[in-house]
Amino acid sequence: MTLIFAHGVAKSGSTFLFQVARDVAAAINGLPHNKAKSRFFPGMDVPDYVHQPADDLIEPLVRLLPPSAAFVLKTHGRITPLIASGIRSGLVKAVVSFRDPRDLVISMLDAGVSDRKKRKDRGFSPLYKVEDALQPVRDGWEAAREWAYFPGTLPVPYLLTATNQDFVIDLVCKYLSAEHCYHSIRERYAHDKETNIREFHKGVADRFLEDLTPEEIAGVSNSLEREIAESDALTARWMQTYGLDRKSVV
Repeated sequence: MTLIFAHGVAKSGSTFLFQVARDVAAAINGLPHNKAKSRFFPGMDVPDYVHQPADDLIEPLVRLLPPSAAFVLKTHGRITPLIASGIRSGLVKAVVSFRDPRDLVISMLDAGVSDRKKRKDRGFSPLYKVEDALQPVRDGWEAAREWAYFPGTLPVPYLLTATNQDFVIDLVCKYLSAEHCYHSIRERYAHDKETNIREFHKGVADRFLEDLTPEEIAGVSNSLEREIAESDALTARWMQTYGLDRKSVV
């Protein structure tokens, strides 16, 4: 059995990873997500998203999940000792997304505008200006970096999600030992991405170069210096690991 976590900094493509991982799990189980949830965990109230996975949720999921089955949870929380142990043993898998923090600032502000218009009460709705988004980006990166650096996870730079969804689908399928699912899942997202990929919105990398003023870029770059450096290094590392370079996808 495999419990799969879809993680990432908010607005870094983690929802796409969640969707693809759920598609893979549905193919493995022969059941759509909600039916698998009812069958595998009867009587349990299992959320699709949990901000911080607690051991009293994870332990029964791992214990009750049938052999050869898979189930996916989305989270933006920290990695826990139980999750870490599960990844080491192979009982838990994790796909994790990350993105240039300067782009995260813009996308969080966009989400704030959208949520206020739709009267959604999410963490983005109080974000009005660049300064408002700095701490949420720091907090999100601090959680995501633990997963991205942890051996055995699948780190996915947003640069890939924005420019080559087919490649990302292939990565996830291979990571979950489900290469046979690739073509059917790829077809699902081949057209009308804004409708089929939730939270996709603009899907553009390096937006900060056009959407922030030079003064804002300088201020954000100074405030998020460590996070930007780590994100850049991780992106370069994993693009090289995947046999790609930035110029080939932008």
